[in-house]
Amino acid sequence: MRSVFYNLTIIIIFAPSLAGAQVKAVFLEDSMKIGETIRYTLSFSHTPETEILMPDSSYNYYPFEFIRKEFFPTSTIKNISNDSAIYFLRTFETNRYQKFSLPIFILNNGDSTPAFPLQDTIYLRELVKFVPDSLLLRENAQFNHIEKEFNYPYNITIAIVILVTIIISLMTLGKPAKRRYKLFILRRIHQNFLKNYRHLEDEFTGSKNTTVIEQALSLWKTYISRLENKPVNTFTTTELITLYNKEDLKSGLQIIDKAIYGGLISGDTESALKSLRKFSEKRFRKKKKEIINA
Repeated sequence: MRSVFYNLTIIIIFAPSLAGAQVKAVFLEDSMKIGETIRYTLSFSHTPETEILMPDSSYNYYPFEFIRKEFFPTSTIKNISNDSAIYFLRTFETNRYQKFSLPIFILNNGDSTPAFPLQDTIYLRELVKFVPDSLLLRENAQFNHIEKEFNYPYNITIAIVILVTIIISLMTLGKPAKRRYKLFILRRIHQNFLKNYRHLEDEFTGSKNTTVIEQALSLWKTYISRLENKPVNTFTTTELITLYNKEDLKSGLQIIDKAIYGGLISGDTESALKSLRKFSEKRFRKKKKEIINA
């Protein structure tokens, strides 16, 4: 039920209003823990001629802290344009209920006018329900003497053996050993990724749960980040499409975005998850070839 509620919320928030300019915003979570990442959606429906700005990392998000934001391209239907974004925030404030309203800035002749949506409230989940005023401490003034012994001859001998072994290994094996080690680590990480990713694919096939799609996308981004040595897990869908410029990857990511943020799940969603797995396998083979030919 919670997943269905989020999907309906996103559809309502991002649907363009036919009644004119309108700012809408809401938290996608109804509660949070201190320091936990939460999502806040912001959308603005307006005439196509209107120029606007959405807050960036320099804006004061108090009582929250800005982590990142994902924006969506402007869409225009029946002469009504809609701009929207999802903000990822967190807070360390301890107020039980925290209200928030993020504005849209409308540009007009060099000036900007803020337009605020209605405030939305999120509930802070308390992990510690009761803290006593004082703690009862048990006194123990008894001295425990601990003998410190160090076997110098034994430990020095072990250290010398290890050092000699390392030196001999580097002299005799060198680059081939490093190459084999890199390939071993690469295969192990890839096999672990495939195992976890296929498990999420099977789970989604049985449940059609958007939370499983989010987990699969996060796992995929983390793996590609490590494989490519790039911060891919911080990239938006648009940035990923621009970076790799692959048609199959573009289609798969867009279908997954529609499923996560719009609740649009179809037969293509499973194919999209499969396309991400195939893309990671191609990048794995490319990386493997680079190490072998190094």
